[in-house]
Amino acid sequence: MVDRIYLEEGQKQIYACPECRSEITLDNTSISPKQNGSGVKITCQCGFERLVYFEYRNFGRLDTNLPGTFNVVSTAGKPETGLLVVKDLSMTGLKLQLSSSEMSRFKVGDQFVVEFNLDNDSRSHIRKKVTLKYIQNHFCGVEFCGEDEYDNHLVSYYFVKKGIPGQG
Repeated sequence: MVDRIYLEEGQKQIYACPECRSEITLDNTSISPKQNGSGVKITCQCGFERLVYFEYRNFGRLDTNLPGTFNVVSTAGKPETGLLVVKDLSMTGLKLQLSSSEMSRFKVGDQFVVEFNLDNDSRSHIRKKVTLKYIQNHFCGVEFCGEDEYDNHLVSYYFVKKGIPGQG
């Protein structure tokens, strides 16, 4: 199994050992953006070793807990829906939590539609076509599809919650 650690400039990253759940603080000051995709072997105090890959993100992640739904067309051509929770978002994608039975419907590369409301004053409705990039247990990462990549409500929400760079 390969783990990916997504780096943001100037932030320390915490890696949880999958064996003992101990937290390992990673100093990413020694990893430059030029090493994007580089692998490093991490050894936990319990002796567990894992190769992890670092990737720099263009945009940070914003933790959320927003309920929503997904819509997908089954292989039989029948529309299916299910429940999800948006666990975090960035300018280009989402981390979703689905039940195990719902997650079993998908494979990497599948496209589907997610819908949810932001928790801003206007409860902005977001409807995005996405592509599944990874599956890890009952979480998955999705990337917005081309025409749905940027959305004014989502961009505003992100920068209000995350903070506008250079402000503060």
